[in-house]
Amino acid sequence: MKEATHLTEHLIQCITDKFTVDSSPESRFYLAISGGTSPMNLFSLWRGDFIEKIPWKRIELFWVDERCVHPNDSESNYGQAKKHLLDHISIPENQIHRIRGEEDPSSEAEKYSMLVLSMLPCRDGVPIFDFVVLGVGDDGHTSSIFPGQDNLYNYKYPYSKSINPNTGRNRVAMTGLPITRAEMTAFYITGEEKTLIMNAIYKSDSDTEYPAGYMLKNAINCKVFWDK
Repeated sequence: MKEATHLTEHLIQCITDKFTVDSSPESRFYLAISGGTSPMNLFSLWRGDFIEKIPWKRIELFWVDERCVHPNDSESNYGQAKKHLLDHISIPENQIHRIRGEEDPSSEAEKYSMLVLSMLPCRDGVPIFDFVVLGVGDDGHTSSIFPGQDNLYNYKYPYSKSINPNTGRNRVAMTGLPITRAEMTAFYITGEEKTLIMNAIYKSDSDTEYPAGYMLKNAINCKVFWDK
């Protein structure tokens, strides 16, 4: 988990840098995390070796995306984060902002967009996260934005309903602008099996063919952390 460690150290440095500039007790760090299997390495570190180094009481925690299931469902991104991270750290409950996957996805995307817009600083109408953690699917999707869903790259709201074309299941996804304009956009990838899709992304002549590739090429400040 060498790269998971590097990402965590980078996250802590970003937190330190922000609070050095704004040392007021009311200052908060706006972190958005993803679902899937890759974040489990990060959760293990965050609740383990780094539990005392991350100031959870000053972090507002959001989700990049969510599957439209009940939070107790094994597919729930929030549910997995609760089980593997939140139940083990001291973060105020009112600073945990889950996407309500059990609600109507279009309505929830609108409500979550309004929540984020009301809490985060905005530039040109776009909420600015301090740190966004993304993964990459085998088909090149990220944040539940799948190939062919180019309309979500510059969508007018920070969140939208999306549909997994492989399963037909509804999801709620952070759209392109909050991802590309975040202070830091960090991709965390695990496994040699991601080599095929990452090579395809890097070799693609199109900026829009793969959502992960679009974010990589358009994010103002982006790093890739890959535990092979």
